[in-house]
Amino acid sequence: RIGSGVPSALYIAAVKQGEEPIIFGPNSILVDYGAGWKLQTVTSQGVEPTLEQFPMLL
Repeated sequence: RIGSGVPSALYIAAVKQGEEPIIFGPNSILVDYGAGWKLQTVTSQGVEPTLEQFPMLL
């Protein structure tokens, strides 16, 4: 459950350096695009940190 004060996701984007991001809408099924692609949650406050930024979680 999401607590109050936590921004809701606007959308999820698959991103890879040197490639155009792929945007997933609210009814989209997330798919694996292969090596190097990362999913990022985008909120009204910007992009949320990815797991790459928190290596101790991997």
